[in-house]
Amino acid sequence: MNLDSLPSRFALDWNRRLMWQPYNAHCVDCGVMNPLVLVLPAKPALRDFVIRCYECRSRWLGRSGSEGHHLGGRSLSSVPVVRIPGNLHRVLTYLQVTWRRMGVTQGSDDAVRWDEAMLWSLRELWR
Repeated sequence: MNLDSLPSRFALDWNRRLMWQPYNAHCVDCGVMNPLVLVLPAKPALRDFVIRCYECRSRWLGRSGSEGHHLGGRSLSSVPVVRIPGNLHRVLTYLQVTWRRMGVTQGSDDAVRWDEAMLWSLRELWR
């Protein structure tokens, strides 16, 4: 098995996130179970800790829960920043890292198209 192939890297990253979390981990506020958006407390050795998703944790800390997403990744280009829910931002940012592993240059037209396609595809999950 080639551990540098994209499906293998994604599976390893996903599995690593799952191993850090207790079985059946979910956000105590909204119930989301996506391991890419769950935030564990700083001291996970404690068994009575609270798990929140990125968006709920942001609201719990007094922030809005939404964030600005740079289409195509951070760059000096004139590509707009779009306001999206925090959990969606976490997933899209993870996907940007995945595209960079494939050789897509940050801020390039291809990177912007990838981001737009994923934003369009995933939008229904966060309505």
